[in-house]
Amino acid sequence: MNIVKRLWLVGMCVLLASCASVLGPREVEVSQQRLQTSLERKFPLHQRVLELFEVTLTQPQVQVVPELDRVALTMDAALQNRFGGGTPRLGRLTLSGRLALDQPNHALLLRDIRIDNFRLDGMDSGRQSQLTAIANVLLDRVASGITVYTFQPDDLRRAGVQFAPTRIVTRPRAVVVTLEPVRESSDR
Repeated sequence: MNIVKRLWLVGMCVLLASCASVLGPREVEVSQQRLQTSLERKFPLHQRVLELFEVTLTQPQVQVVPELDRVALTMDAALQNRFGGGTPRLGRLTLSGRLALDQPNHALLLRDIRIDNFRLDGMDSGRQSQLTAIANVLLDRVASGITVYTFQPDDLRRAGVQFAPTRIVTRPRAVVVTLEPVRESSDR
């Protein structure tokens, strides 16, 4: 092979290897509606709490709250006493959390979750307050990281370069995720 062909081949290899740095970081907007659609697939949720209650959560409604840098979920709730039988108590639950990256699963999770509002029909305000306090204590065990959105493989690949989510910013009715090219390690 002559020197011109070799130099051309080396030049092409260098060009391809630098594609990741040429492309650089990019931002992807995940709308509130896309978050909503993603979450709806995960519902209804059924959870047993302390072997005493069955909790069923349905009809999630997502709201991005940029001024608090949180995402809120409001859901219908049904609380059934496992031993007392009877009709379940119905109500609404609103919780919120900060978005975090789950790098291995290419997902957005809710972390630092707290219950903002929990109301059951027919329950007085004193018991409502007690129930909310207990629910906040149990929340870490039950919902330590709710997956809100998972990136598709095509979302993380462009021009043959693999990208990874690195930063999240909440904006009105959307979250913006910064994707950066994945640098291949030179441990070969």
